[in-house]
Amino acid sequence: IMDAQAEIDALPDPMIGLSEMREYGYTWKEMYPLTQEKALELFDHDLPVSLLHNDGSETMVEDRKQITEHEGIFGIEKADWENEKKLRSMQTELSDNEINKEAQLLYGSSDKYGIYQLKRDSELNHLRFEGTESLKRMGITKDNFDAIKPENYELIYVGALSELQGQTQGDTLEAIYEKFNIAHPEDYRGHSLSVSDIVILHQNGENSAHFVDSFGFTGLPDFMQTLKGVKEQETEIGTSGQDVQKSEPKKQEQEILDNTLEDGDEIIDLGDEKEQVLAEMKKSLENGHETELAFQIADRFISIQEVDDGYDYSVMGADYKEIDGGVYDNPDVTIREALSDIIEDLKSAPDHNGAKGKIKVEDELILIDYDELMEKVEEANRIVLENSASSVIADFREKTNELFHDISEMNSAEIEETIKCHVQAKIDEYDIDATIIDAVVVGSRCRGLEKDSSDLDVVVELSTKERENDLFNAFNEDGLHIGDVRVDINPITAQRTGTLETYLPQAE
Repeated sequence: IMDAQAEIDALPDPMIGLSEMREYGYTWKEMYPLTQEKALELFDHDLPVSLLHNDGSETMVEDRKQITEHEGIFGIEKADWENEKKLRSMQTELSDNEINKEAQLLYGSSDKYGIYQLKRDSELNHLRFEGTESLKRMGITKDNFDAIKPENYELIYVGALSELQGQTQGDTLEAIYEKFNIAHPEDYRGHSLSVSDIVILHQNGENSAHFVDSFGFTGLPDFMQTLKGVKEQETEIGTSGQDVQKSEPKKQEQEILDNTLEDGDEIIDLGDEKEQVLAEMKKSLENGHETELAFQIADRFISIQEVDDGYDYSVMGADYKEIDGGVYDNPDVTIREALSDIIEDLKSAPDHNGAKGKIKVEDELILIDYDELMEKVEEANRIVLENSASSVIADFREKTNELFHDISEMNSAEIEETIKCHVQAKIDEYDIDATIIDAVVVGSRCRGLEKDSSDLDVVVELSTKERENDLFNAFNEDGLHIGDVRVDINPITAQRTGTLETYLPQAE
């Protein structure tokens, strides 16, 4: 009885219990159930609330209308609710420490990261949990993200970057996102890292701001400049922070000069143009001998690397699978000269093998990280090797083929291919870092048990680090129909819901 009472006390809504949520069909153990009344209350207090569906999925609430129109139950993640309880009891303490923590983050001598979240102000609700594309569509901000202002945010948490294992900045940001969604530190008082939050990285004396977007992170250089300007006026910077900032530029300038000057060279006073000239000199030194590069152009990725007899290059599609490649056998030119010739040939030659894709003459190359591209190519190749249809999937499809009633003269296999094309189009439209593994028709229609009003359910497994909720919203935003039948696309990932091999037996 005491254990049961403790469980009830831990719930955010005493009017609904875990057993009712499970009977409803939602079984994820990290979610607390809510009634509509409680969901509205928490949503109005800027907490992340979800609509729960009886197929085991959930949808993040974006406005009150979604709550009032939903006929099922609602939920809030356990971690979010526990953090909210702690936050309410610790707000005063955090307020007292905020200025000191912010100074350590922006000007300290050690590498740190900080998490900023929108202040608890109803006037900021139009910005909360909105991605940059959504803000632009609503006319709230422009390409310079001018509506994303430091004065609307408060520092929630500061941590040491040494605690995270990330070889690149992208890896570090993903590690922070995972940490603050899956394994919150005990002293963290904010909600799970979500869209509209901002992560500040302080590395090697440099600060950068990264907006948690609908898909991935978006850099905010103007936000960082404004934040530093405001804080320098508000706060007396510690001498250790000042010394680091002053000494680091001096050290970099001297290194550039030492690497550039030869005996007998005259040192010239560069005056006001010193910073620009030094930056150009540094860039020139860094790019002096490049051995591997990666670029994106239109819907194609291109990698090139130096080999003994010239340069080896590959052309990949949007799914990171290799389409074309070869060896540029002239080692006497630079890697960029070789690449230029390859691109010119690609633009001018007929598209015999699909390598050209959507590339046009006027399209320009966009430099990307070589190692990150190679990781994605390797992952895509791994998926191809592993993606031979298992007996679980094959048996499920075989039974569907026997019982499925065609829709608009399309059988289940044709519908699955159609959905793959639709999902790939959305991946391309939003530049989502995801690869489709497979799509399978599920639900009542896969066993011929549907009613006239039944939707068509299709589950799509993807290899991606993106959140299933975000993928669900992106894939279903257009209200896809086949004939008169609405299609519900349910994205799953191995790290959250599981693979098709584990999902389909439950669906059966």
